[in-house]
Amino acid sequence: MSYFLYSLLLALGMLLSLPYWLYQILRHGKYRKGLAERMGRVPARLTDGSRPGRVIWVHAVSVGEVLAASRRAALDWSELIAASSLLELYQRPELDIVCYFPAGGPRSLSWIDQASARMLADGMQDPADPVFLSTLRAPAGGFARRHPDVAADRDGARILRSVLMKPAAAGHVAALHARVEQLAARAGAA
Repeated sequence: MSYFLYSLLLALGMLLSLPYWLYQILRHGKYRKGLAERMGRVPARLTDGSRPGRVIWVHAVSVGEVLAASRRAALDWSELIAASSLLELYQRPELDIVCYFPAGGPRSLSWIDQASARMLADGMQDPADPVFLSTLRAPAGGFARRHPDVAADRDGARILRSVLMKPAAAGHVAALHARVEQLAARAGAA
């Protein structure tokens, strides 16, 4: 419903402001350059065959719109992690970065570090279904503030970090979560 309302208001706003924009284009020549690209046309310089490989043209209204979709995907995944018995959220995502760690073993920084490293390696080395995760070193002090029940038996631990930087990631969150839970289950069993 909110998307429909947003689209309706956007269309109405564009229609009402059309005379102003036409005046700016015709009288001052403003906004004429690149107008076709802003309307979704792929530029000729990208389709003239001079570039090797395929060209991907991403057209978005604004960077904010892309970030909002990516953040929504990150928040959706953080909710799945919060409900998981195999993964634990390190902290709620602010943008499109989700930080989490395996939760199926002893509540200590040394175990979390080793299990995160195993998940990273196992995910990347699986020839049938690779998952490319990354790790982030979280200091013991940051862990103590966010997760006081985790034993600080070392000065920090590697945790997992995933960036959902494309709006299309939203359609893959459930499958990605299930795959990462498989890796966490395997790391917890070791």
